[in-house]
Amino acid sequence: MKPFTFYKTDQTAGFTLIEVLVVVIIAGILAGIAAPSWLAFLNRQRVNTVKTELMQTLKNTQQDAIQRRLSRPIKVESTATVPTVVVNGVTQTLGGDASNPGNLRLRSYFVNSGGTQDATYDTITFDYRGLPTISKSNVAGSASSTALPFVISIAVNNSNVKQCVIVANLLGTLKTASNAQCDNPTL
Repeated sequence: MKPFTFYKTDQTAGFTLIEVLVVVIIAGILAGIAAPSWLAFLNRQRVNTVKTELMQTLKNTQQDAIQRRLSRPIKVESTATVPTVVVNGVTQTLGGDASNPGNLRLRSYFVNSGGTQDATYDTITFDYRGLPTISKSNVAGSASSTALPFVISIAVNNSNVKQCVIVANLLGTLKTASNAQCDNPTL
């Protein structure tokens, strides 16, 4: 019988600790470079989703007012932690992203002929013909106004991403815009 002997093998296979650390550091640097772009992409997608849903809500409310021959109000909740509107007394959250409170904000305002914004207007009402009037729901006894454009902007906190839906004229024409055109829709 042959005695059991150990054979010395070449032990150069595998990675050293330094090689593994270099790979982990490089992966971390690449992730750090990609993260801001990914977050900006996510914010743009969220804003676009809310804008699309807001536009659809406005169109549906306008059509509902015409079909039922009744006035239908939409109030923008600018103090809510998620994008929220109240349509004919029913609260609707836009964007379906209630898990991300405080990131997206809705803001409504009327832009006068001089280009200044009046943020006290927060409600738009479509009458039985689908024609819009705007009002200040937080002011007791405030009068309605047919002065337009009425802007509902969607913005991301701490970012320059901004989109808006504009009720452009007395016929209730709805349009979308972004950035500077949201601030002055007469451009």
